[in-house]
Amino acid sequence: LALGKARLQLFETFCLPTVVSQKAKNVLWLIRTDPDLAEELLTPLKNMLAPYEDHVFLIASNDNTEGFKDLDVNSMEILSGNKNILQQAIVKSQNEWIIEMRLDADDGLNSNYVDSIRERTNQLQHTSDNIRIICVSNSISWHSGALSPLAENLDANVVNTLNIPAEGILQKNIHSKSCITPGLSYLLPPSARTPPKVGHHEIDQKIPKCHRSSDSLCFEFIDLPYMQSFQARTPTSHGMGGFHKEYKMPKETPLLWETLRTEFNVSKIKTIGIIQSFKDNIIEIARDNIEGQCTEDHTCEKFARKYLERIIWNKENESDKERFEKAAREKDKHGG
Repeated sequence: LALGKARLQLFETFCLPTVVSQKAKNVLWLIRTDPDLAEELLTPLKNMLAPYEDHVFLIASNDNTEGFKDLDVNSMEILSGNKNILQQAIVKSQNEWIIEMRLDADDGLNSNYVDSIRERTNQLQHTSDNIRIICVSNSISWHSGALSPLAENLDANVVNTLNIPAEGILQKNIHSKSCITPGLSYLLPPSARTPPKVGHHEIDQKIPKCHRSSDSLCFEFIDLPYMQSFQARTPTSHGMGGFHKEYKMPKETPLLWETLRTEFNVSKIKTIGIIQSFKDNIIEIARDNIEGQCTEDHTCEKFARKYLERIIWNKENESDKERFEKAAREKDKHGG
């Protein structure tokens, strides 16, 4: 339950604000949740989504298979959202170009992003009848810092948690080789039913890069004049990707916070609350995440498990952590 509460908090703070603030109109968002989700989590989730029932739909399903055109409303357990609007959209999509996009609960998009992808689709439909995969070329990542394992107990690539502000820090990332989940878009022509079944981390290995507008199935990194997507790096993720990396306070952090406020609709103040909440419940969050490793629905992420176990150890040995941090401060003070 602790992990579920943490993920719900991330969704409310980062993902939902960027979804509902998209400037593009006539966009539908399908949110899938565990059919057995605890009522303690389901009720607040429904309340969050209630104002957006004409374009945001909550569906009880653990099936993350893409393929909007093949959805059957009558066989779906729709927990919130206007069922008739969804049905009409599915019917209309059968003979049109559509865009399918995937976000995790801790992801977000620039408010202009869907409009930009729609414009790219309009360009392609005059020259191609093939699926096009679009990947972001940049992103902002948020690191809480204070929740990460200690460098001396693991390896040199672990986040340095000293002198991290209460709201965490932001980093700008450039993507030119592999695709990340937020902003990953599938442009499907009328002849295509579903996106190709390939993980985002495998796209650059299994799908050719685009060179001409008329290319067959291919992928491209879209070049746009703004920061395109967002990822939160926290101990709630299954793979713990990016959570362990070493970083320093980037000079552009203040500018990135302003970008999140004006272009992503994300509140800096709320991130302080998330970090404090995570600190208060970190042992339960980490244990819940470990329990989800190597289950029927998830692969074994041994790397992630190691870091989660270290987080628990750190919290349970708080006095050792305090001594380490004091020694590190003294070392910095004397220029060591």
